[in-house]
Amino acid sequence: MLQQKRSRQVSSSALRFRQTYGNGDTMFTHINIRIIPHGCMRDASQYGDYWTDPDGSLQIRVSQYADPRDARDVAIHELLEAWRCAERGVSFTEIDQFDLDHTDHPDPGLLTAAPYHREHIQSMGVEYLIAQQDGRDFSEVYSHTPIGV
Repeated sequence: MLQQKRSRQVSSSALRFRQTYGNGDTMFTHINIRIIPHGCMRDASQYGDYWTDPDGSLQIRVSQYADPRDARDVAIHELLEAWRCAERGVSFTEIDQFDLDHTDHPDPGLLTAAPYHREHIQSMGVEYLIAQQDGRDFSEVYSHTPIGV
């Protein structure tokens, strides 16, 4: 069961908080989401990426798009996927290694052998719902090219 401890300290427009599990282990100390030119991504084949810093901060990077809603949707996907993986104990190192071992696939998270497959599918479902509520075709959204490719 999760227990939430929040500090009301606001720094550079980000609310700082600490999320912990019932056993006291910290999940993330901070969450930092940035929209960047696609060419600055760690892996040019990805439109979203996440990792944790040594201090426990979750870092999320999302490619920039002409339509800001595309970046928003990818950011929500990455946040949900990272959070759900952390809850289930799937290591981000394991996810990165799986992706590197499956560069021949356009979306390794769709492979049922992916350690984060369930979380990836859940996150895509949320993306789909958001696109649908915006009156956008999800398959069309996925075909948009980020800025800086």
